[in-house]
Amino acid sequence: MDNWWYNLWHSDSFRKKIDKLGEKYDIFYCSMGDCDYSFDFTYYKDGLLRRKYVVDDPDFKGGKLIENIGKSLPFEEDNLKNIGQGGKIISIAKSIGIETNHKLESISCYQYDNIFIED
Repeated sequence: MDNWWYNLWHSDSFRKKIDKLGEKYDIFYCSMGDCDYSFDFTYYKDGLLRRKYVVDDPDFKGGKLIENIGKSLPFEEDNLKNIGQGGKIISIAKSIGIETNHKLESISCYQYDNIFIED
């Protein structure tokens, strides 16, 4: 979970850590804005970046696609039509086999002061 200033969203070092982990592990990383339409997801499989999709909405005008890398995931086009960022991302995660046994309204958000990611 990010903070009001979207420090993780804007953190190059955090994203580089995700990229590094993706070299060894299968990773589906995603984020979504709290009150705007910004969202993204990145998928690494077998050490390769398979998909990256980033929509930014700093002006609250519906979002603009700023990165679109790799082949679309199964059912991605239909899932991107879902209302709300969370619904889109959970649907996409499910389409590639990630088990999700929670509902968006049950996700707890916590505030943090600092984040440290070791090399």
